[in-house]
Amino acid sequence: MGRGRIIALLGASAAGAVLIGVLVTQADTSSAPAAEPLAAPVEIAPPELSEAPRTPLPVADEGHLAALARVPEVLLYEGPEATDPVFAVPNPTHEGFPLSFSVIEERDDRLHVRVPMRPNNATVWIDAADVDTFPVAHHIVVDVSDRTLTAYEGDEVVMHESVAVGSPATPTPLGDFFIDISIPEPGSPYGAHMLSVAGFSDQLLNFGGGIGQIAIHGWSDTSAMGNAVSNGCVRMPDGTITHLAEFAGVGTPAHVQA
Repeated sequence: MGRGRIIALLGASAAGAVLIGVLVTQADTSSAPAAEPLAAPVEIAPPELSEAPRTPLPVADEGHLAALARVPEVLLYEGPEATDPVFAVPNPTHEGFPLSFSVIEERDDRLHVRVPMRPNNATVWIDAADVDTFPVAHHIVVDVSDRTLTAYEGDEVVMHESVAVGSPATPTPLGDFFIDISIPEPGSPYGAHMLSVAGFSDQLLNFGGGIGQIAIHGWSDTSAMGNAVSNGCVRMPDGTITHLAEFAGVGTPAHVQA
């Protein structure tokens, strides 16, 4: 029997009030392993995870590396030689999407990765055999002070656009994140495309039934661009987000700076 895929992300209502949005699509996941909601790691895992300092992205001509889980659950370790896992993350995610990671470094049979869970900038180690890795050519930089999004291919700028960012009360979180889910036509009010970002609001931890995760998504009212008006998400005009999604897929690093 099929069940709905649910992804809760920070967004805004058509009336202008900023809320947690919930997107539901039907999917047959009867054969998928049972998975606990990622809200559990929010409460349990953070004390065990390390918070990595925000560091510059890898050298441009080296590119970036991403990974998708190939096993029903991925064990998380504190270090490259640790033997006892601190947590296990289900695959697919509780929304029904493949579990993804952004790879920081490789060491023997372990990968140092960023994870789509709290706290922001948390990093862990995983077994390389549990994932399939693939190269990523682009990366994104969001500047919340300038209210701009810049996309790079290597060191070449391929997009530079004015965007809307979080309001002073609910700012867009800073850090090194990545695109963990890409959803075309997510439905109102998220515009033509939604790129879920593995970063979380510091103000809204469990609002509206969601886990306070941010996204880069479309927005029909272009007058919002250049303003700090969202609940943490990055809003872009529909035509622009559609173009960005063509080359910034799952695994694309997203650096958010002030």
